[in-house]
Amino acid sequence: SLSGGTKTKRKLNIDKAFQSHSISYSYIMKEFKMLFRNPIFFMQCILPAILLPVIFGVCFVAGLGSDANGSISSLTQEVTPFIHSPITLCVCMGIIQFFMLFSYITVTAFSRDGSYAVFSKYIPVPLYKQIWYKVAPAFLLNNISILFVLITMKVLFSASFIFLVILWVIANILNLINCYLGILVDFKRPKLEWDTEYAVVKQNMNMFYTIAFGMLAILLFVILGFGFTFVSLPIAILITLLILGGIAFALDRYIHGSVSY
Repeated sequence: SLSGGTKTKRKLNIDKAFQSHSISYSYIMKEFKMLFRNPIFFMQCILPAILLPVIFGVCFVAGLGSDANGSISSLTQEVTPFIHSPITLCVCMGIIQFFMLFSYITVTAFSRDGSYAVFSKYIPVPLYKQIWYKVAPAFLLNNISILFVLITMKVLFSASFIFLVILWVIANILNLINCYLGILVDFKRPKLEWDTEYAVVKQNMNMFYTIAFGMLAILLFVILGFGFTFVSLPIAILITLLILGGIAFALDRYIHGSVSY
């Protein structure tokens, strides 16, 4: 035989290769693949949101000095008695909002499609649903920052499970507001003409709108923190839920009314 070796035939799994998925799953996975497979989009949109909590935690420990264990123990003893309070609620929401300032997924959602974004008007998927599918990756990835704050609250200050669940619910309403505002800005003012993926984020003026909202949201939590000194925790939670829930509902209705179909 003149052959230098043997070739192995790979058997194609027809069922796996042509496995059907729902439209929502396929669309959301398409968004995730674009973000994770494109190195520029990954570094600009994903990496800052993932690394920031880690950097924040490292800087916090480094700032405690050489006797980090003693400093943490002292801090825990001082803060733990006040952990289930309205001010803690506002501080946690302010920190979470700060982390979300560095999430650029929704504010570049349509811009990342470039010249192909026009096809979103013609594919047989309602534009309102497409907006939801583009929001999903940002909403899920923002929970990394949320969980970082909640785990810190549990490990350092022994926050109760019920309080952490309440914080998670409120934080995700805030998360939804951030995603809605980002997608709305990019839907109204997409940057579709760009030469490199780098320009989608670094040369996108839409960032200033989301940063401005984030700073206003942090200011809101500062004001609420001072105002909540005169109310109980259940009342503070109710007021926060009403404010954030009202904003999220209004944005959802506005987006629904803004799309053509």
